[in-house]
Amino acid sequence: MKTALLLFMFLIASGHAYSQKRAYLDVDSVVTVQAQELIESKKAMHVIVYQSGCVGCEVLREVDCNCDDDATAYLIWKEDSAYFKKKVGCCVKDEILPFGNAALYENLVKDSTSVFSSKFKSDYVEIHHSYRKIMLFSTGEEREVYMEEFLFAKDNKYKQLNLKQAAKAYSDKLESELFKK
Repeated sequence: MKTALLLFMFLIASGHAYSQKRAYLDVDSVVTVQAQELIESKKAMHVIVYQSGCVGCEVLREVDCNCDDDATAYLIWKEDSAYFKKKVGCCVKDEILPFGNAALYENLVKDSTSVFSSKFKSDYVEIHHSYRKIMLFSTGEEREVYMEEFLFAKDNKYKQLNLKQAAKAYSDKLESELFKK
């Protein structure tokens, strides 16, 4: 009887441990937790997250990272008078680097309304598509704008309207800053 009880408790514990391990294997969960930790620890008042990925795409990796998410995200924050960025994703080493464009950070923090009120239109939906997402975390608040790449395709009759949205312009600038060499 004791053996059966011990075996039962072991199975429950191992199942619980496995579910805990898998809880943060998607980039969305990781960036949300890390952004909230930066704010709660009073290291940052605001955290910008830029995320890109692909919905419905198959991803080939040379290394098994125990992660099904292909998204990559960057956290950007101001700590004291310095600006930092951190890349988050599967198979990404945990490294904090300086963020070189303070004005880009400050512009979104001071006037987030235009970016987060952007409205995109399309007369169709693609199942498999790339996307970009910008999030702004502040104490007690989280804002988000999501942009599918097909919104800017030649065959979308709303392409020109979508290209004029503040979120598109901001994400282009942010992407340029994050990926410059």
